[in-house]
Amino acid sequence: MDSRLPDLQRRQAFFHELCHILRHEGLQGAMPPLFREWQEWDAVNFARCAAIPRHMLHYIRLDGDAVAHASEVFQVPPRLCEERLQQILNRKREASAL
Repeated sequence: MDSRLPDLQRRQAFFHELCHILRHEGLQGAMPPLFREWQEWDAVNFARCAAIPRHMLHYIRLDGDAVAHASEVFQVPPRLCEERLQQILNRKREASAL
């Protein structure tokens, strides 16, 4: 990991790389491009979920400033918080539509 990254980005990068260690194998340079793209997508999604576990949301205020508050509580970039909160809301909507 790049130690020159700001703390919030370094924490996001940690979760991303952790996914590769825990869930992936093989050399990305030697695999088909679509499989490599899937591994990267999986690592990005894993980082969101690992950084902000759904069961931990009761620790943040879900008001107008939820993204900033989540970023502070979970110590990850606001963009990651925004994406994760949107992901959770989308899944909740899908579940209620069933």
